[in-house]
Amino acid sequence: MFLQSRRLKVSCIVFALFGAFGCTTFLRHLPENTIESKLYKITPLGTSYEVATNKLAKRFSAIQFDDQNGFEFQGWPEPPRLVGIKSIEVDFGDYSLIPLFPIVTTSVTAYWGFDHNGKLIEIWVWKCSNSI
Repeated sequence: MFLQSRRLKVSCIVFALFGAFGCTTFLRHLPENTIESKLYKITPLGTSYEVATNKLAKRFSAIQFDDQNGFEFQGWPEPPRLVGIKSIEVDFGDYSLIPLFPIVTTSVTAYWGFDHNGKLIEIWVWKCSNSI
């Protein structure tokens, strides 16, 4: 009985920590289009800038809001282009395929672009890999 109770407590702590910190940790390892699909479920196209800022601020900590500028899409092979007139940026952090010997690290950032009516028009996830 004691062992089952202890396992339950440990499980609750692990799930609580994953809920608090695991969202961005888990997301950043997924392919860009998969991350984008998950983010569109949180903030579908047409979501207002105000609603998106409220929802995203509750979910992510490394977040920046810019109600004066859109973001620059830099996805290869397309040429760079400006998306929207307002934007939100969330930094999902960095990861390495070999954590103890990070020869190559990948940083993951998501961008939300909003039109002149303040409606979401695009989400873009950018993974940038660097090596030594």
